[in-house]
Amino acid sequence: IIGVFKDKDYDRLVELIAGMHNTQTVICITAPGARGLDRDILFERFEKAGVHALKADGVTAAVELAGELTGPEDVTICCGSLSYFKEANLSHEKSK
Repeated sequence: IIGVFKDKDYDRLVELIAGMHNTQTVICITAPGARGLDRDILFERFEKAGVHALKADGVTAAVELAGELTGPEDVTICCGSLSYFKEANLSHEKSK
């Protein structure tokens, strides 16, 4: 799950994630607030880099989608802006 701010080097982040051999799917969200980069831009960047990407309408939806896509041996990583991590953790706790 990834959501970043517009003023960060998100192209470099996409490059790093695309270079990871075990990345299966990236779920793009718009980071909260006026600085949040639109999820569509992230989605397009990942698709262009050859990474399977999906879009979610917010953190809760992204956590739910990740739960549907992963099995007991899989790991879900939230990265990008720290601004949504608390919400991601709360959403994860509710889904257990």
